[in-house]
Amino acid sequence: MLSIGAISLAAFFYGLGMVYSKQSFQDMKSFDLAIGQQLGASIILLPFALLDIPYQMPSMGVIISVFTLAILCTSVVYLLFFYLVKNIGSTKTASVTLLVPIFGIIWGVLFLDEQTTLSTYIGLIVILMSIFLVSNTKQKVANSSKQIVK
Repeated sequence: MLSIGAISLAAFFYGLGMVYSKQSFQDMKSFDLAIGQQLGASIILLPFALLDIPYQMPSMGVIISVFTLAILCTSVVYLLFFYLVKNIGSTKTASVTLLVPIFGIIWGVLFLDEQTTLSTYIGLIVILMSIFLVSNTKQKVANSSKQIVK
């Protein structure tokens, strides 16, 4: 139950953070927001990193992998993330994150030879339906309000 609560709380704060950043940081550049977010996360995580210093120097492959993940898969993505929040809104930006499990399953099947089950496909259908509903919500609301006005 603790892990379910933690996951639910994380999802709640993720959504809350996007709405908050859309409303509070409208005049800031995406670059400034991404840098601030990364610096803040680094400061918070630094004490934990110091408590778990490795006994030996990591291999060059590990170092390159960590820097690649940090620069390409985190920093650059946050630039894009804050740009999307500012320009298309937090709801549509959040719907992009629904694609993560779909690509995770695709890469797992292609590169790791993972097996899929019926429940995997049912979950994928639910995710795709969610993306469709979220991306068409504003259009449906606009269309229904036009009908009410008539």
